[in-house]
Amino acid sequence: MRSLILGNAIANFRKIRNLLVLHFDVRKVGHNIYRLLADDLPGFSHSTAVSLFEKFIDNGGQVRIDDDAIMVVLKKKRHVPLLLSALERFQNQPLYWMQNRKIRFIADTSS
Repeated sequence: MRSLILGNAIANFRKIRNLLVLHFDVRKVGHNIYRLLADDLPGFSHSTAVSLFEKFIDNGGQVRIDDDAIMVVLKKKRHVPLLLSALERFQNQPLYWMQNRKIRFIADTSS
């Protein structure tokens, strides 16, 4: 009986350890994604992930899917033009998992 309890405790410890490792790996991936974004934004290479999120990611908008394109319409925000400039290299890229529709990023003209 005692070895069964010990075996369960060890198995639970391994599960917890694996979850913690996964948590830290996901955080590293998220951090690296923000670093890559910062490298593409002139003047923001030393910004924190929170600052990048607030200025560039935390924004509303619409996604419109047509027969041949996917349009991501971003709401007006102070840093949207800089973000659109960084996304320029992805403009009109076909997305094979979306039946080769081309993706377009545009700024909303209304507020």
